[in-house]
Amino acid sequence: MFWIRPSVKFLKRWLKDYSVDAIVSTGPPHSTHRIALQLKRATGLPWVADFRDPWTQIDFYDQLHLTKWADARHKKMEKEVLTEADAVVTVSPSWAKGLETLVDRKVEVVNNGFDPEDFDKVADVPLKEFSICHVGSMNADRNPLALWDALHRLVREDERFHQKVKVRLIGQVDFAIEQAIQERELNQYVEKVPFMAHADIPAQLKQAALLLLPVNKTPNMDGVVPGKLYEYLAAKRPVLVVGPPQGDTANIVAASGAGKIFDYSEVDELKNQLVQWMAAFEMGTLVVNPEEINRFSRKFLAEKFAEVIFYSIEKQGIKSN
Repeated sequence: MFWIRPSVKFLKRWLKDYSVDAIVSTGPPHSTHRIALQLKRATGLPWVADFRDPWTQIDFYDQLHLTKWADARHKKMEKEVLTEADAVVTVSPSWAKGLETLVDRKVEVVNNGFDPEDFDKVADVPLKEFSICHVGSMNADRNPLALWDALHRLVREDERFHQKVKVRLIGQVDFAIEQAIQERELNQYVEKVPFMAHADIPAQLKQAALLLLPVNKTPNMDGVVPGKLYEYLAAKRPVLVVGPPQGDTANIVAASGAGKIFDYSEVDELKNQLVQWMAAFEMGTLVVNPEEINRFSRKFLAEKFAEVIFYSIEKQGIKSN
């Protein structure tokens, strides 16, 4: 909060010398929206408030243990932003609906996405192993227990899995996940890579047999759409989702035909699907071609966000540069 006042002071001076068509604030941190709110009040410029995550509806909000005064203060500040911005944007339909319950207005959805050039320069190669790859941090809320249970059975029941399966976890892994893997005696099948440069990730994704996408098991899980999903789609490898079957992530995967979704306890169903994918892997037919993935390219999404900005300008009756 301490950077709000000096930022507003600086930007008021800056705006006297430089002309802009609109203000865009992106949060969290939601203090950016408070800066934009004061600039909006001072200048009257069109303003788009972009919520990459919810504010008081974030899944860990209750864990902050706020006093009644602080809770009321957060909700008051949030409502001011939602009310006074000329347009409000967020990244998933469920989160948009959540924000719309707080204020009587439409909230636009502009998803996260991928850069096609990151994948166009990576050549397709024959798969050498039945690898299941996850990229990014995997915290305790994203522990795909159904997968560990299914693999625990398969590596003992099916010699193909014992010989060919490899789980590659690229990024930080929570101790609870490491413990779950150890308890199921899967350590020999798991490779952990603590860090990898993003430029090297597309090749890793395209060389995997399956791409693992566990969804947070939290109160607002329906609206959780991990940014990595869009790069998974671009890699055109089957996506294995462990999470709510009715969530926004599941809807995108199902609508695009990019993979399969399994609820947190669907061990038998997941196990059977892994057997089918293994058979396709051995036949060389383990491929997907997701439909309409271009609508998640960053060029398309930038155009969509630009339309929101232009709408905000036109709403004010201001002629843009």
